[in-house]
Amino acid sequence: MTEMNEPEILFGIYCPPHPQPLLSPEASEGYSNLRAAYDECRKRIEESEADIILVYSTTWPSIIGHQIQALEKAVWTHVDDDFHYLGSMPYDFHIDTEFAHAMKDNCEKRGLEARTVEYEGFPIDTGSVVALQLLNPANRIPACILSSNMYANRSETIVLGKAARDTLAQQGKKAVVVVVSSLSNRMFTEHIDPKEDRIHSQKDDDFHYLGSMPYDFH
Repeated sequence: MTEMNEPEILFGIYCPPHPQPLLSPEASEGYSNLRAAYDECRKRIEESEADIILVYSTTWPSIIGHQIQALEKAVWTHVDDDFHYLGSMPYDFHIDTEFAHAMKDNCEKRGLEARTVEYEGFPIDTGSVVALQLLNPANRIPACILSSNMYANRSETIVLGKAARDTLAQQGKKAVVVVVSSLSNRMFTEHIDPKEDRIHSQKDDDFHYLGSMPYDFH
């Protein structure tokens, strides 16, 4: 029988997926503030006792089940679909392969469809690239990246989180959880000066507030 430890999630980070804080933080005060916030979160991670950074990215959509990045050394160059003019984002990530495969098994034990992705050249999404480049630039801590199933409701997503807790408990690891999402993702349909970039409307911001209210997942 496998010995189970109490899973420990040290803290969570909710961050946007777009590349401006990585590629052009000087273009506006807002981007600069975001970059400063990333830097502060990076320091918190470096000062923590985290064994793994667990990334759940809404810019990695999956259709059938949940996908888990498992290639130990993920190396490629990414260009964002929307903001390609900002340039390339080369990356070289250290993925916790052992965790990824165990996560898949635990997803299946809880009744979820899941598979690992483990081949060179698989395009890691913008949100994961930006988050890991800014939060873990020297690859000090191994990572695991989870896709966001387009058809998974709140209940199924909670089960996914429980599978992650199962895996942390089995391996006795401490995690920082990073959720990558752009909230309403309402983008301007015409080009604007980056200095004018902002939340699209007050109604959008009101929904952001409601969506950020905490839930009890126990």
